Amino acid sequence: MALIWCSISSHGYGHAAQVVPVLNQLTRLVPGLTAILRTMVPSEFFTGRLDCPWEISQAKQDIGCIQHGPLTIDVEATWAEHFRFHEDWEKKVQLEAQAIRSRTPDLLLSDISYLAIEAGRLAQVPTVGLCNLSWDLVLSPYLALDQPGHRNDQRATQRATQMEALSLIRRAYGNADLVLRPTPSLAMNAFPKTAEIGPIAQPGAADRPGLRKAIGAAADERIVLVGF
Repeated sequence: MALIWCSISSHGYGHAAQVVPVLNQLTRLVPGLTAILRTMVPSEFFTGRLDCPWEISQAKQDIGCIQHGPLTIDVEATWAEHFRFHEDWEKKVQLEAQAIRSRTPDLLLSDISYLAIEAGRLAQVPTVGLCNLSWDLVLSPYLALDQPGHRNDQRATQRATQMEALSLIRRAYGNADLVLRPTPSLAMNAFPKTAEIGPIAQPGAADRPGLRKAIGAAADERIVLVGF
């Protein structure tokens, strides 16, 4: 029986939604596949979505961004949480590797935790990243910049600390055996080996009457989905 250790960012549900179709396809290709979901995403999200046997192993895998609503990032809080997450880093990696070894998985899939990737290498488990982006790319635009009329020596110190955090993330990502980049995706240069793949989706069955009933739309009303 094949066992996959699946580290999933709990920054929203997007990472989990990306992983589910991949696991379902692997279930069709690998008979007897079982998944360990290492994540803080609630188990209710996976119920009824995953086709393979699975279990939740709750543990924080990364920070992502601290947000106030879907469009506003609290930059200061985001950096502060990353600095806190990186405290006692070597010990944190060792503990995660110990948890991985205890289950002896055949593969580690990470979307897109750098902690899991470094721990996977330490545990000597084949390690694959999966995502359209990586956290170093998300954080890079928020590096502290010099501003006219401000104490730029303080800004320089702040930027140096932030660069150290980015370096840690990139070094950890560098331990991956491979990263899969679904279309569309950013160029993730922290990974030594990348493979571009097509879009990931799990098409649902058309159910217009059910949709109208769910949202309270009349039979003669048009329904438009707006997304970004």
